[in-house]
Amino acid sequence: MFKAPLAQEAVGRNPTDRGKKGSKRHLLVDGRGVPLSLVVTGVNAHDVTQLVAVLGAIVVKCPSPHKRRSRHLCAHAGYRGKNAMSIILAYGYIAHGGP
Repeated sequence: MFKAPLAQEAVGRNPTDRGKKGSKRHLLVDGRGVPLSLVVTGVNAHDVTQLVAVLGAIVVKCPSPHKRRSRHLCAHAGYRGKNAMSIILAYGYIAHGGP
């Protein structure tokens, strides 16, 4: 989390910072750490609620599925819910959990 003085409507109230504005970066990277998508929201937006936005904002076109073996998505335990798993599978990823 970080302060975002120039982000206007994308930021919201931060409950841990007495109502000051802040923002959160939801970032998707490839296996080498190269950014594929970035979504900025208010600091109080939960990560899993932005899953569709992050997966939909990928700017690098992936090869069609028959040209690649599989696409893997490594995400933390917050993405193990039924709704999150259905979104991950709908985008063609194989989900892997983390700590």
